[in-house]
Amino acid sequence: MPTSYLITGAARGLGDALVKVLAPKPGNIVLALIRSKAAAEHRLAADNITNVHGLVADVTDDKALKWKPSENEPATIIADTQQSITSQIKKVVAVSSGMGDIDMINEIRLSNAAPYAISKGALNVLIAKLNAAYEGEGILFMAIRPGRVDTLEGDMPLLPAPILSRAKGIEAKFEAYVGAKVVPTRPEIAARCVLAAVDRQSLAGGLGGSF
Repeated sequence: MPTSYLITGAARGLGDALVKVLAPKPGNIVLALIRSKAAAEHRLAADNITNVHGLVADVTDDKALKWKPSENEPATIIADTQQSITSQIKKVVAVSSGMGDIDMINEIRLSNAAPYAISKGALNVLIAKLNAAYEGEGILFMAIRPGRVDTLEGDMPLLPAPILSRAKGIEAKFEAYVGAKVVPTRPEIAARCVLAAVDRQSLAGGLGGSF
């Protein structure tokens, strides 16, 4: 039976890498949530990837989000959803960040990137709540932190001295926390690590709602 994957943020970075890793496997059905179909198709064509279904959805565009469901019949959407939740593999995995880890924030006194950290903390709570609501139906909800991933495209921008100094200070705090030099991981490697971790996890293993 084919395994279906819905990848959000699939246009670049880790999302794009997940698509590239999953698409070549014949038994996979890959749905990529993107903002621009033309741009996504150009990237996929450049990598000779064809086994991907692009779904355009921009969370900042209310009109587009309301219009998209009309591309499918309601009966089809309901049938597909019912089939998904009765399958053997039912996992919803959110990509979170150590920036949303309250214990780490307190330990290394990390005050930077507050809006981003707050959003990730809220995401972790959402995952825990969804797991509490749906674990009885056998659906695993969990959040995972992929570590530092090199998602920069193109040349590194020239940063002003104060910002560069602040960035180095944050990096030093992270390295002191983990006890090793933090080296960014290539997106494709990070994607394989994330998928391997997801494959290992289960509700029976007590990972539901975890971060």
